[in-house]
Amino acid sequence: MNDGNTDTDVYSYVYYKPEFTMAFKNARTVSGIGILCSYTSYGYGVKKVTVSVSNDGKTWNSMGTATTSTSYDDSTPFPVVFATPVTCKYVKIKLLESFSTATYPLFSICEMTAYE
Repeated sequence: MNDGNTDTDVYSYVYYKPEFTMAFKNARTVSGIGILCSYTSYGYGVKKVTVSVSNDGKTWNSMGTATTSTSYDDSTPFPVVFATPVTCKYVKIKLLESFSTATYPLFSICEMTAYE
């Protein structure tokens, strides 16, 4: 998911409440994240996430929940901007909703980026 290749993705069911963690070699100041999805025309774009940050990968501080009401396309990331930048070594995203209206909603994430 962080390989620069939008042809590789994580595709699964939302009800698993999947979590994804970005780990940096050193602590860095992060002002937000971008979640790039694929198959958005099928409703697989991420709609709602919670974001947490950590310096040790064990103790997590919530940055809150982000929701978008507007669907987007495969080349537009879902931007999650923090109220204030934070210095951390880890960023964890928990997926809560996608735009899928299926009985068992699906999502597809191909890239995640940290904004400095």
